[in-house]
Amino acid sequence: MRAITTDRGKTYEVDYAWAPLADGSCLITMQDDRRLPVIATEFDGLQKIHFVDDETGAADWEGYSRLTNLDTIQPGKVRIKLIKGG
Repeated sequence: MRAITTDRGKTYEVDYAWAPLADGSCLITMQDDRRLPVIATEFDGLQKIHFVDDETGAADWEGYSRLTNLDTIQPGKVRIKLIKGG
């Protein structure tokens, strides 16, 4: 199982999450069929993400506060891209 917990106290089971990618961003894919604006409000402005993967362990990612991309990649599955920003 993979999951992230945000500094807002929300936990999400994710299909994929990693930071930093080659371009310095944080990418998350997860099952979520809610409207994109609802999801966006939960991710834009974050300061810290705690990632846990049963196979690879845990990591803390800080500063990924700017939501730059949020889209549906298939029905019920979204891709979230965050970058570090002020």
